[in-house]
Amino acid sequence: NSSRIRCTLTDGRILDADVVAHDPLTDLSVLRLRAAAENRPGGAAASGDARAGKVPPGLRPARLAVDAAVAIGDPVLALGNPFALSSSVTLGIVSNTRRVFTDFTGTRLEELELEGEPTGLFTRWIQHDALILPGNSGGPLVDLDGRIVGVNELGGAGVGFAIPAPLAQSVLEQ
Repeated sequence: NSSRIRCTLTDGRILDADVVAHDPLTDLSVLRLRAAAENRPGGAAASGDARAGKVPPGLRPARLAVDAAVAIGDPVLALGNPFALSSSVTLGIVSNTRRVFTDFTGTRLEELELEGEPTGLFTRWIQHDALILPGNSGGPLVDLDGRIVGVNELGGAGVGFAIPAPLAQSVLEQ
C-alpha cells in the first residue's frame, strides 16, 4: 500500500522506485528503480532507463544464487539497514535450510501473519543466526562469495529467517 518508495544508495544517491508486483504469500515485492534523470522534475529518461529493463548508471545488479546449495553450518552475512542505520552487516551460520513453522505439537503447518497479511505457509525458510533487526528485512542473505542465497524476512532473539533465493527468483520471474 505504499504511495512512494525512495531508495538511498550507499553513495548517497536517492532514487525513486515503482512497485512492479507484490506476492503476499511470500511477502516479496519486485521494485524497479528509476534512472536518475527520471527523478528530476521534467527529466527525460536517461540511457540507463530502468523501465526498459536496464540498470541505472553506476549500479551493478546483484545476482540470486539459485543454483548454489546452502548447507547447515555455512557462514552467511545479513545485510540491511537496522533502525535506519545504513549499510549494516552481521555474520552468522545456517542452522536449517528448510525450516517450516508448525503448531506446538509439530503436526500441522502454520502460516505467519506479517503486518496483517498471512504469509509463509509454503515457504521453506533458511534459518540462520546472523542478527536481523527491524529494518534488515528485505535485505540480502549472502554467502562468503557474495552470492545472494536468500532474502531476510524475520528475526529476533538470535534467530533469523530468509526466503531462499530459488523462491525469490520464481516470484521475480512471475
